[in-house]
Amino acid sequence: GEQVAAFAPTLDAYLSRLHDPNVAVRRGYAQAVGVLPAWVLRPRAEEVVRALVGGTVIEEDPDERDVEARVCCVRSLGAVAATLYDT
Repeated sequence: GEQVAAFAPTLDAYLSRLHDPNVAVRRGYAQAVGVLPAWVLRPRAEEVVRALVGGTVIEEDPDERDVEARVCCVRSLGAVAATLYDT
């Protein structure tokens, strides 16, 4: 309840950073999403999965493309799925 609501702005920030122009920021936040606990992920699981899938899409601007950032999103998708469904 309250804990989830209190963490909502932080989760919003994490998800928005998946499209940051700085590739190191994208990588880091993608990895951070992958280690969030189930109580944070579960209420917004669909949104989290959509955001991570969105992070796997190749950027239109060649200067912003970073395969490692996309790999981080894919790995985090696996981790999120394991956290949510491996109970």
